[in-house]
Amino acid sequence: MTPNPRKYVNQWVYPLVFIPVEKMVVVRYLGVNEVAARTGLSPNTIKSYSSIPGRMPQPDAMIGRVKGWTPETIDRWMERRATT
Repeated sequence: MTPNPRKYVNQWVYPLVFIPVEKMVVVRYLGVNEVAARTGLSPNTIKSYSSIPGRMPQPDAMIGRVKGWTPETIDRWMERRATT
């Protein structure tokens, strides 16, 4: 007798979805050290700014406690800082 596969998947059957490689999008996030290198600020300044609401843009991604920003987000932030 074969086991019922539904019993082992919380009563749900998940279909397999295949995405062609050419349709996949890879998003690159900058960490604190990369943001520091891009902006000319120190990593400690970036960490400090990111903990003060409104001082720096919110991270575009968080993986655990690790913050990540897209290069576009950092570039827009630097442009706004230069005009003020």
